[in-house]
Order: sequence, then structure tokens, then C-alpha cells
Amino acid sequence: MRTDEEIKFRVSRADKALLAAAAELEQVSLTDFLRGPAVARAKALVEAATLRQATLIPVDEYGTFMVALDAPVDSAPFERAAARLAELPLD
Repeated sequence: MRTDEEIKFRVSRADKALLAAAAELEQVSLTDFLRGPAVARAKALVEAATLRQATLIPVDEYGTFMVALDAPVDSAPFERAAARLAELPLD
């Protein structure tokens, strides 16, 4: 794939050093280190947005799907995740 377009953004000196060190650990260029996850995330978001527009459910699975929608949700995993996030230091 030809990469002839350029995107620029600013980071702190500390963030740049951290990113460069991580790229070196993975033995890739800083550009490749940043581009790979960014493109993967963009693809996932676009695919998810596309799926939100229409979801196809096979006829033989429709009943199971409707029952699952009406089933109570176990909120414990979400509560544990929220508690862990609340413990993280904010920069």
C-alpha cells in the first residue's frame, strides 16, 4: 500500500519518548507503531457503526434473540469495571 499522505499532531516530550521507546521494543518505526493501532481502531469503529445501521438475524434464531433481549442483565461485571476505572489515577 502506498503511503503518501501525511498527518501531523503534537505530543509532549515525555509522550514522544515513551512512544519511541515502545516502537523500538517492537522493532518498528514510530510511524508504524502509531499507524497500526490507529487504522485498526478506525476500521473497528466504522464496522461497528455500519453494523448498528442494520442487524440481520436468521429466522430460526429470532426467537432466541428476542428472549435474550428480555432477559435480565447481570450488572456485576460492569460494576467491577467501573470500580477499577475509578481507582485509576487521572492525568
